[in-house]
Amino acid sequence: MGEGEGEGTVEGVVEGVAEGEVEGTLEGEGEQPPQEEISIIGWVKDVNDNPIGYATVELLSTAHKVYSDPTGLFIFERVADGTYVLSVRKEEYANYSVEIDVGEIKPLTVNVVLKRILLAGELDAETGGKVEDGDGNSIDIPPNSLIDKDGNPIVGDVEVYITTLDLSNPNELSAFPGGFQGISLSKNGERVMLESFALADIKVMQNGEELNLNPAKAVTAVLLLALPDTTPLQTGEEVPLWYFDEEQGVWIESGTGTVIEDGGKKYYQANIPHLSWWNCDAPLEDKNCINGMVEDKNGYAVAGAMVRAVGVSYNGITTGYTDTSGYFCLNVKRNSTFDLEVYLPGGNTPVVVQQYTGIDEPASCETGGCIQILDPIIADYNSCVQGYVRDSEGNAIVGAVVRSSIGTTAVTNSNGYYCLDAFVPEGESEFVITVFTLSRPPVIVTVFPGANCTSGDCAEANIEIEYPEDGDYVGYVGVSQHKYKYYGMEDPYYYVEPFAIFATFPGSPLIPSGLDNCALAVGEYEIEEEGEEGEGVVIPNWSGLDPGSPGYFIGGNYYTDMVRYADLVSEWGWHNLEPWMYSQFVSATSSSMNTPITDFICGWPGGLDIDEFEFSSSIPADLVVTSPSYEENYYYNTFNYNPNEDLLIEWVPEEVPSGLESYVQIMLNVSIITWNEQGGRVTYGMIMCNVVDDGSYTIPRELLQQLPELVQSETTHSSVNLTIMRVYAKEIEVPLVRGGFGKLQVCSDSSLIMSYFP
Repeated sequence: MGEGEGEGTVEGVVEGVAEGEVEGTLEGEGEQPPQEEISIIGWVKDVNDNPIGYATVELLSTAHKVYSDPTGLFIFERVADGTYVLSVRKEEYANYSVEIDVGEIKPLTVNVVLKRILLAGELDAETGGKVEDGDGNSIDIPPNSLIDKDGNPIVGDVEVYITTLDLSNPNELSAFPGGFQGISLSKNGERVMLESFALADIKVMQNGEELNLNPAKAVTAVLLLALPDTTPLQTGEEVPLWYFDEEQGVWIESGTGTVIEDGGKKYYQANIPHLSWWNCDAPLEDKNCINGMVEDKNGYAVAGAMVRAVGVSYNGITTGYTDTSGYFCLNVKRNSTFDLEVYLPGGNTPVVVQQYTGIDEPASCETGGCIQILDPIIADYNSCVQGYVRDSEGNAIVGAVVRSSIGTTAVTNSNGYYCLDAFVPEGESEFVITVFTLSRPPVIVTVFPGANCTSGDCAEANIEIEYPEDGDYVGYVGVSQHKYKYYGMEDPYYYVEPFAIFATFPGSPLIPSGLDNCALAVGEYEIEEEGEEGEGVVIPNWSGLDPGSPGYFIGGNYYTDMVRYADLVSEWGWHNLEPWMYSQFVSATSSSMNTPITDFICGWPGGLDIDEFEFSSSIPADLVVTSPSYEENYYYNTFNYNPNEDLLIEWVPEEVPSGLESYVQIMLNVSIITWNEQGGRVTYGMIMCNVVDDGSYTIPRELLQQLPELVQSETTHSSVNLTIMRVYAKEIEVPLVRGGFGKLQVCSDSSLIMSYFP
């Protein structure tokens, strides 16, 4: 992911081209991208407008699940028309879900704002008690009333989180889950619009696990919500109580609460039977409405634009979408003031914000009588982004759709050139947006006012894309299984580590050429004072491919999603993202099992380059090594290393399953770290041997003596690691989106690791 203007320059002026358009046909020699099938697109951010990466976004009760990328972007492809509940979860944030309708007009834009959960305090589960958050909100939990997800009673200290929303803040108002839609039990299950007066998400946790009240005891907790000084509610007033049903993505009416007063401050008090989002709401009875048209700068209707009415004089948001003619209609509170926001399809920033005051007359989109915006709403662009989309060899990618985070799009011409509109909000001197093509690393670029595509003075963002062809090698999937048996343990445990790389790379034989031969590598690099190693290690920036995300791995009782490494890097807070991180997949959860996995299934849902596929394979059994002899110590196995003698390695061969090939890989690593005031220096050496799986191989002392000599002192530490690994290998075909099949290499291994410390 780049930041700034991207690589390269766009020279000259694009003559005869209107702003934001690319002239010409899509004919020529450049590559053609596959057709996009985006169904849902959206962005996840926090209440301070910061993007949230690695949020889990899924359509409940379906197989559709993705993760937001480091810019907060998420995309669902090929979702059938229908009604779904979109759920967004992120550790340390309040859960969010909303009901959505996927229809004929695609993509559907669904932007999500999350609020970080706030720790109010702790209490003893057996004693119970009242916990306050410092702002007047509190929860009083009965003694011995908490259970875990399996129904077991909880003892000991628990953490209590009370997360409220400041409804006067538009960003926090947008974090309101469920889209201000409720099911009113007092109205026989009727769907109603809601106006909120106060709400809070109540969570109680122990050791990272979410707890709840025990329904078998029929107990309730007492919730107290501080009401704002401007509340219209009166002391003694009974107001409907609602809880949020995350599975339905809607608020459910659940009795009432009472407005009380204490020390001149008003509070809403209610008894709640479980822990979740709870809300002091009233159905919005007095409604008016507003309608209008959204057009682009050329006068064409914009279908699928998201339009929101954000309450200014009341706490509520109404969301709708333009139809094929660009028409929209939104219900709002009668005689109220609200901001009308217009988002282009796929945009996370409104391109138009206008304030309106509704009339004091009853009206609705269903019955008519709405406020009519007579002139079409048209975005006023004052900037732009231009660049080229090419493959790794510099060839133009023709017809690629380039998108921005404000929702503008452009299609590359026969030279791979694009130019799309952008804008800088009023009062700002610059604005940061994201530019991307589907399933490729995004480019972050800063735009400035006063630029346009005609003059060619736009901010620049060049994008590199590679598409695989029939017969190309398109990836590698590896599964490593490690056996550990620490000192004093009666039985070992096993750790399984699946990973994958999807990229176009030169083909190589599954069984390495030159078996029973070894390769030697030696070198050194510096360690910075901060103690970070590996600055001298070069990681290739290959052209990554997209198989969809997440993938999955199933082996025995172990199941894990396979997620992009870029998502994890974003989660860890790193900023040095590289393109290769988007095409490497690792397991989302770790494994630790008492019995080894023998067979596994792995697959990906299909993406821009590689279509949906699944395969199965096997993992070698425990490798039984008889030489060199080793001892099981507390944390590792140890052996005796003597570079002046041949190193004899012997193991027990095994029968290889049908359809697989096998070899043994032996790696001997020497590492010498010398510390100094600036940090330190690492001297390393490695011998790697790929050998026939016949039970025996000898590394001659002449080769061992070419490794760095071991040194041990107060400032220098040496170690030797010997890894003996049996590898199963095979090659499978996977379908390519553009037609044909790519080759995927699959390897699994079982290894034994032993160490030597002088």
